[in-house]
Amino acid sequence: MKYFLASLLILSNLFLASQAQNSSVNEKNIFGKMTLAVVMPSYVEGLDDSHLEKLKSSIIEILTSNGLASFQSQNHLVLYPTIRLLDERNVNAGVQNMTLIEAEISLFIKQPDNNTLFATITKKLRGSGRTRVLALNNMLDRINKDNENYAVFIEKGKQKAINYYNSNCERIIEQAENFSKTNQFIEALNLLFSIPDETSCFQKIKPMTIEIFKSYQAQTCQKMLQDAKAKLANRQFEEALSIIGQIDPQAPCAPQTNELIIKATQETSQENKSQWETLQKLFADSSQLERYRLQLINDLLTKRYGGMSFYDYSRLNQNNK
Repeated sequence: MKYFLASLLILSNLFLASQAQNSSVNEKNIFGKMTLAVVMPSYVEGLDDSHLEKLKSSIIEILTSNGLASFQSQNHLVLYPTIRLLDERNVNAGVQNMTLIEAEISLFIKQPDNNTLFATITKKLRGSGRTRVLALNNMLDRINKDNENYAVFIEKGKQKAINYYNSNCERIIEQAENFSKTNQFIEALNLLFSIPDETSCFQKIKPMTIEIFKSYQAQTCQKMLQDAKAKLANRQFEEALSIIGQIDPQAPCAPQTNELIIKATQETSQENKSQWETLQKLFADSSQLERYRLQLINDLLTKRYGGMSFYDYSRLNQNNK
């Protein structure tokens, strides 16, 4: 709930800023940006959770420096690592014993839905320390995030992904249409939202995405309205506003939300009331309304597909063996 109210605040602030600057909205900030979701294993033999977190941080830094990092997996493009310990031995360095560790790390860029591999890279890692834990930390710290080989690897994966979406655009559209015809609206939205703006397919599917979202809202808005009423009855005003905020302003039940909004804003903070007044102005602007819908879709998909299980990771790994 707090996350969604934060989204409302961001949108209202962006609306005010764009009004002041008289500029159009760039929906690519929300929709279509090519990203890679970092998918980590929950267990690797010989490593503990702290080492996996350190590895994840290094991978995210590599992606961030190349403009592709993401913590969500609804974009259908993932980067996942495998790491294998090759050698571990203790040596006497004269003054004290040292642990030496050698490992091999591989990174994969993949579209997991149909097991399409776009790029892979493998590197040897070495580390040393007075203890095994320190040796592992030293090894992971030696991952050179600025190594140009990683940039080449990511660019190769990106270009192959763009070619994939361009070549399969019509098939993806047809699949989304089939999902929509059988009322599988979230599946259709998830599929369309995966298409990056760098592709020629992007402009083809944006209007279709909005229309499918409207169909989803027509199916679900009455339930959301009843949930909001229940929150109001329990004097959970901010929770009620959060639910109302997820209802499209042009959904069939939208006219019934006005009374609820008035009641909730009278009982909640002045800040929330101001945000809602700003959003009402936003709804009158077609470009801003489109952006708002894209944010609603993004929040919906993040809630539904915001993570990937270890089973999914294991399946990805197994498919490359």
